[in-house]
Amino acid sequence: MIGALPAHDSALWRDRAAAAAHLETLGAGGHLDDADRDFLLFCLRASDPAIYQPAAFAAGRMAAGDGALREAIEDYARLISADLSRPIALIGRRSARRLSLVLAGAAETGDSPPGWSAQPFEPPIRTANSPAIVPADLANMMLALTRLCAAGRDTFHDQADTLLAFASQGPGTLREAHAARRFAQLLAVRAGAGAPSAASALSAALTQAQALAEAGTMAARLEAIRLMSELARAGVEAPALAGPALASSPDILRLAGKVWARRAGIAAPGWTSLSGPVSGVLHTVDQREAGGGEQAMLHCLDTLTAPLSSEGDWRWLVPEERALLMHMLIDQLRHDPPPPDRAQALALRRGLAVGSGDLLSAVVLRLIALEGSEADPLVDYPLVHTISDPASLAALAPSRTQSGRTELIADATENRLRNRLISEADYDPAPFLLLILSRKPAPGVLQHLRRLCEGRRYETFAGDEFPLAAFLARLTTLAGGPDTPRSASALLENAIALRASLEAQARSELALDEAVSGFADLIDDPEALAGACIVPLIRAVQPADGPMIAGPETAVLSETAPALCETLSSLAARVRGQLRWLAPDAWLKPDSARAGLAELSAMLRTISARAAPVLPAGLDRALAKASEILVARVQARAQALTRLDTSWQEGERTLTTLFSAAGDALDGTDGARLAASILDRLSPGVALGTPVADDMPAPEDARIDLHWRQGQAQLDAALALDVQGADWTGAVQRLWTGLLRAAMAEQHESRVRALLLDPRYRAIRRDPASATTMRTARLWCLDRYRPWSAFSAARDLAAGAGERAPSPLAALPALGARLAPLWICLLIGAILMLDFGDAWRAMAEDGDVRGVTITFAIGLAGACAYLFYHLAQRCTPEPGRGRAARRLSVAIRALGVAGACLFYALGVTALLWLLLSGTDEVVRGPYASLHIIVWAGFSLFIGVFFGLVAKRN
Repeated sequence: MIGALPAHDSALWRDRAAAAAHLETLGAGGHLDDADRDFLLFCLRASDPAIYQPAAFAAGRMAAGDGALREAIEDYARLISADLSRPIALIGRRSARRLSLVLAGAAETGDSPPGWSAQPFEPPIRTANSPAIVPADLANMMLALTRLCAAGRDTFHDQADTLLAFASQGPGTLREAHAARRFAQLLAVRAGAGAPSAASALSAALTQAQALAEAGTMAARLEAIRLMSELARAGVEAPALAGPALASSPDILRLAGKVWARRAGIAAPGWTSLSGPVSGVLHTVDQREAGGGEQAMLHCLDTLTAPLSSEGDWRWLVPEERALLMHMLIDQLRHDPPPPDRAQALALRRGLAVGSGDLLSAVVLRLIALEGSEADPLVDYPLVHTISDPASLAALAPSRTQSGRTELIADATENRLRNRLISEADYDPAPFLLLILSRKPAPGVLQHLRRLCEGRRYETFAGDEFPLAAFLARLTTLAGGPDTPRSASALLENAIALRASLEAQARSELALDEAVSGFADLIDDPEALAGACIVPLIRAVQPADGPMIAGPETAVLSETAPALCETLSSLAARVRGQLRWLAPDAWLKPDSARAGLAELSAMLRTISARAAPVLPAGLDRALAKASEILVARVQARAQALTRLDTSWQEGERTLTTLFSAAGDALDGTDGARLAASILDRLSPGVALGTPVADDMPAPEDARIDLHWRQGQAQLDAALALDVQGADWTGAVQRLWTGLLRAAMAEQHESRVRALLLDPRYRAIRRDPASATTMRTARLWCLDRYRPWSAFSAARDLAAGAGERAPSPLAALPALGARLAPLWICLLIGAILMLDFGDAWRAMAEDGDVRGVTITFAIGLAGACAYLFYHLAQRCTPEPGRGRAARRLSVAIRALGVAGACLFYALGVTALLWLLLSGTDEVVRGPYASLHIIVWAGFSLFIGVFFGLVAKRN
């Protein structure tokens, strides 16, 4: 049905008047080539009445002589389930109105195609049960009869007179602009033909206008003035209408007659004389008509626009005067527009947001802002289809708090998309549709737009089909509808992904600083694609050189998109700068933290307040919700920090008290981090790794003991709390590590062993983060000759690394390896006996048992003393623990090691005796054992001494 738009006509849609004139030319011609036929069929499916109506008449006129055109029209009729052999039933569908005008065009020639009805539509019937006729259907009927009567088809005269009576006498049938205009046209045609019913129809229409004027609402007043203007136009076009009805008409109608007469280039009829002196708007317009010329027009326009500068000036006028001013102002801008430069200057004087649009749309927007939905009659089909600026059209969309104009805006939007798709290469409808969504339109706009596009084919510049219906369904996903398959528009998909990201940032499972940082990145990320965050999306959707479209309250913001984006980028950078106050340790600086968090909350609110009005519907709610949740979380954090600081300042510095003060701040993802910060601050203040001298004053010992007891109590209390999270686990591990390192630094064996052996701390010991400390503790235990404690540490290390636990017997070799300097020095001591032990060898040769015994005893006792002293230096008794018990423990372990050294020394000397038994260096015979014993005593004394010195160094 719809062919590709011919290249030589591809720009006709930009000029509606030129396109309509071209269609009239096609209808008057004798032959259509393929390009003209495709263009005609394309225009027939338009939503703009100024395009599809002349296209329908032209198609009807040419159908009889063009088989391809007739076949295409019949295919279209079958597509919409219409029967061209019968009058078309008009029931509110534009497709039916198109076909009725096609039949009227065919009837206009007097040669309808075979099988086509000569009657274009079923006449309306007014009964008690009949539904109200749709104004667009009534206007369509009157247009068809106007053309048929003007073409001299006498068979339609009676039907035209009947329809005039029907329209003029029905309650409110002429309220709509197109119905009033078509009534006036048909009235003028019938009056020009001398129809006696024209006068009565005029009188009835005037009565209907008067009833509207007395209805009391601004919208009804506008509709009454518009109807009177159209009736005055009919009176100018048809002098036969001059009679008592016009002679006694209101001054508004008389003045409108003067205006139409001037535009028609004829002298004003006598009935246009005003009934007396007038003032206000009537006087201003009357002066314009009397003066004539461009200066008079500009002066009138300047006077009419003066009250638009402020709401106070506007409200100073009475409602009747405001209604008349609105009509006269819009009427002049439509039919007598000023030059572009003067229009721009006037807009600047009155503070009107023009941007890339025109003065007419800017004035309409200001009037809607002043009067609300009461100004809806100003917005009609000619106006919305005349607007070329997408921002102005989007601004006219009714917001979600309004209900009018939905079908008008949807029609104009669909018509614009249809023309752009077929005339512009690679056209992406996403920016325009997202701009309309930025108005936060009433649901009816998208609903009606989807109904218009359902089942229709939309061709692109390349001749491919564009899935506009599916694209609109995807658009509703952004606005809050169900999820649908992805579209080909990167901008739209980025916007939908951005909404999902904003919703994710508001979820409580994210840490607060991460959530706020992510929120700032979603506002402005220099590396983001268009639509992937707020600032690029605004740049891609909003006009770059004019006011922004917003909603739902204000339709147009005077601020430009670049200026707003600069502000949002600055706010996002400042938000990132305040993230430090969301760190868990921020409560250590309470005053600065409170001020920083208050500023952060204010900036988050400002971002939402500035950006949400200009964002597409769906995104605005996601941004506002994310901001609201983040602000609530930031404020809750500030309150928690205040309570923590109060509790700390009052001296209540226990884990339980501080946790109670933190309250709900310990819940969720942030709770573990804040709890970890509290635990870190409560950790004991021991200088880790710094040994304490034996002669340290008692108060220092008491301080160390107090810190230990506090730390252990906090550790036990922390393990008893049900807090989850890596940060909390890390804090507990740090506290345990601090206690262990402090105990090792102070040489407190029992505390070290308690931390290494207590089952309550097993999970901490087996944490991979504790591995380094556990290795240090294992060596610490081996240095103090505690192999079983070292084995416990090795077992926990293996469990933390996921390895098999070592055998308990491995503890002894580990201790032996740790004592390697002793073994080496004992061997060296045995060897030194060969050089310095002549006296002791001689003692053995002489069989001096007493001397050997004394020597051996001195060596063994000296070794034990060395080991005892060395170990005692590494084992400081904890405060409150008796020294006797400590010394006994040290003595036992020292004796154990001394015994091992003795056996080792005996073994080494026996081996050396055996090796040197064939020389004179050893004693043989019955006193050989005495030589070995005295040799071992010497080795033990020398080896242990040098071994411990070497080990210390």
